Amino acid sequence: MKVAKLLIRYVYFLLRLPILFVMRLVVPSRGFASTINRILLIRPDRLGDFVLSLPVAENLRLHYPEAQIDILVRPALAGLARMIPAFSNVLISDNSLSAIAVIRRTPYDLVIDMLCDYTIDSAFLTLVSGAGLRIGFKGWFRELFFSHSIPASQVAGKHMTDLSLELLKPLGVSAKITIPKISLAKDDPREMIIGIHPSGNYPSQRWPKERFAELAKRMLDKYPRATILVFGTPKEKKIVNFVVAQAGGNRIKAVFPESSALANLINNCRLLVCNNSGPLHLAQALGVPTVSTMGPTDPVRWWPKGENSIILRGTVSCLACGRGFCWPHRCMDEVGVEDMEKAVESLLK
Repeated sequence: MKVAKLLIRYVYFLLRLPILFVMRLVVPSRGFASTINRILLIRPDRLGDFVLSLPVAENLRLHYPEAQIDILVRPALAGLARMIPAFSNVLISDNSLSAIAVIRRTPYDLVIDMLCDYTIDSAFLTLVSGAGLRIGFKGWFRELFFSHSIPASQVAGKHMTDLSLELLKPLGVSAKITIPKISLAKDDPREMIIGIHPSGNYPSQRWPKERFAELAKRMLDKYPRATILVFGTPKEKKIVNFVVAQAGGNRIKAVFPESSALANLINNCRLLVCNNSGPLHLAQALGVPTVSTMGPTDPVRWWPKGENSIILRGTVSCLACGRGFCWPHRCMDEVGVEDMEKAVESLLK
């Protein structure tokens, strides 16, 4: 089955090559600008990817202090993106057609596709921008749309943040900022708020919801002054409501914030307990201590890039397999409630 899927993918890549080549020939470019005054970053994916690539924008802002630096994101990330001082404008689009209309409004001098994937949508957006200087990751002929591409040899074995910083090299921009940081004002620091995010993009990333509920119940008993907020997106309501209902009590509640509210919520937590997902990397950027799980996720690429973080993993030989779905999911089953409870206690001390 795996071989068949790979074969289908290879055939797909070969079939699309002539189409990409024709696109490259027919879409005009304005040529290289003498100075870089208008920059666009394209980041049309998820929360964690967005947070871990923030040092790219920060370094560009240091190098081009007077430039207009815009970012294109999905609607769900617009609120958070507007909180980042490095960005001049936040462009919003949930599909490629609307993105084309948004991008063509401004004559950008430099456009950077930050997506490291085989998909071509974001790469094509760099081309239709008309910018002469277009940078992105090479792979499966996406490089036809770029003026400068980052080869696979510069991508392998790197953390997502370090991988993103490779995009600065064609510009000769040195990376003075290498760790994502977001600075927000905190509310009453005397409050003891513990955050829990029990979900994750893929089922294989998720510690069992029953164990999150048991952990929440133990924390409520151990810390009588604590309030627990269990949060997620509207699509994650089922798992969030399960944890809240099973833990019980009036000091735990479910919240479903949009991205800017999520940042403020996590910023005021004493601690975040979660799986390896977007909120983990957001918490680390905010300087909030975290206790998290990691199973099939590649630790080289997705390890939390901050301080005061405890990561719990199993010991099975298939760790970091990269699968989105797995049964019997042994890597997560090996992480017990007692393990998480001890980690929480050590950070709260």
